[in-house]
Amino acid sequence: MLLLLGVDLDWLTWLRMENMVAWLCKEYGDGSYRNAIASSPEFKTWWLAQWASRDAALSSRIKVLNTGVMTHSVSPDTTHFIHEQEEFRELYVAYHDPLKMTKYPDREIINEIIKTARKAA
Repeated sequence: MLLLLGVDLDWLTWLRMENMVAWLCKEYGDGSYRNAIASSPEFKTWWLAQWASRDAALSSRIKVLNTGVMTHSVSPDTTHFIHEQEEFRELYVAYHDPLKMTKYPDREIINEIIKTARKAA
């Protein structure tokens, strides 16, 4: 994915973490619970698994032609051509938009994380 994006691991790590914080703000606001969840290894593992799942879904829709041009299948009848890495980065960022994410971690895990945060406070 790094090669297709034309970025380094630092950029991708930054994007993952920025999106994680944006998703947590959307779901939990700007409170101590959000910070407790963000620092939880269980949540981070879940978040990275969701990211990998989205990467896999996107990868299944991308083909790199021998000319270096990529195609992105939006549907069986619609294909977009991607000529520049910047175009792919824009698609990648949109595909991982945390505000459109509809999956959630197991509620029991989140409740345990919040209980631990309450005890620590």
